[in-house]
Amino acid sequence: MTTQLLEKPAIQPVDSNILTLNGITWEQFQGIAAQLENNRNVRLTYLGGVLEIMSPIGPEHEDIKRTLNLLIEAYMREKGIQFYALGGFTISEPGYASGIPDDAYSFGSRKQVPDIVLEVIVTSGTIDKRELYKPIAHCAAEGARSVPAVASTGSLVLEIRPTQGLLFERGRV
Repeated sequence: MTTQLLEKPAIQPVDSNILTLNGITWEQFQGIAAQLENNRNVRLTYLGGVLEIMSPIGPEHEDIKRTLNLLIEAYMREKGIQFYALGGFTISEPGYASGIPDDAYSFGSRKQVPDIVLEVIVTSGTIDKRELYKPIAHCAAEGARSVPAVASTGSLVLEIRPTQGLLFERGRV
């Protein structure tokens, strides 16, 4: 008897898969987040009862993120702007919103709430990332009512003008 090995069909990598769950309580979100906390390939975003589970983050996403980081940081160094690259970390308003931006920066000093967050959107989901970072309550303690700026590559163009600072205009990247 001869055993024949079958070749596996070539599988094309998918940049990301998004699953959206509605009607999720904050407690349910926390339970799901705890179960997935050691899985680096899964990103959770929660806003007002909507949970978005994205996996995996693909190479196109990472290429865009890295390029934007390099451009932003080169500009700030050229202009002598003191900045702190904060990386991606969980920003949340307990009971209402939680997300991990692709990157975040604060200007002048290290801050608990970043001055700008960067979101690279390759595959559109149901949660508007610009809305996600608005209701951060502890921003009020820092003198702001929300994260001051959200740069989203899915629907906004990031412009940096020396006389006016960071500007965001509708358009395509």
